[in-house]
Amino acid sequence: MGTCGAVSHDFNSPIGALRSSAETVLCLAGRISPAPAEKREELLAALKELCVAVRDSSERLYSIIARIQRFTNLDRAEVQSIDLNILLQDVVTMFQSQAKGNVRVEMNLRTVPRLVCRPQQLSGVFSTLFSHAMHVAGEEGTIRLTTRQRDGWIDICLQEEGGGISSSELAAIFHLNFGVSENRISSGNWSLFSSRHFVREHGGDITIARLGKTGLTVTVTLPLKQLEDSTRDNPRS
Repeated sequence: MGTCGAVSHDFNSPIGALRSSAETVLCLAGRISPAPAEKREELLAALKELCVAVRDSSERLYSIIARIQRFTNLDRAEVQSIDLNILLQDVVTMFQSQAKGNVRVEMNLRTVPRLVCRPQQLSGVFSTLFSHAMHVAGEEGTIRLTTRQRDGWIDICLQEEGGGISSSELAAIFHLNFGVSENRISSGNWSLFSSRHFVREHGGDITIARLGKTGLTVTVTLPLKQLEDSTRDNPRS
């Protein structure tokens, strides 16, 4: 639902501009022919401005669709070489519009080698982590996202300062919790549990530690070696 809301927000603005421009173009088109000669140049100039607005809105829609295609990887092979920083930027852009209050997002994405991975899985992992970071940050927090290369690894660090979570929640953050709701068995923490599973399938790991009194530091470490040769061993600092 969060992704759908972010996509809907991104589409609304350029689509609204396109509809408005198209309606105005139709109106002007009917007024140009019967207009006096001195008025035609004015109407044609206005028409040209509207055409520029249509072009700009179309380009924005194209960039949104391209970002969604990268985000979902619907037209790509399952395993491929990617620029991890671009994947992270796409995730942040998709969700940043949903930030509440005065939440700030700061990115320091250093140059890192291309990563052989399953992009669709990693998009899901970082979407889950960023969505969780926004929830923890509340309405006045700060989210910091950094990347760096360390020997044969890439470290992705997500720091969130804000409302925080309890010690008991932190201790069980990757554990599946089962309960009964409306006579049905439901599970909690499934997205975080699955995220750690996917990262470990890539030969990496996720760790979460306290940051001050209310913040958290989430570190995802991924190996640069080929995915098919990766192991499940946890990376060493």
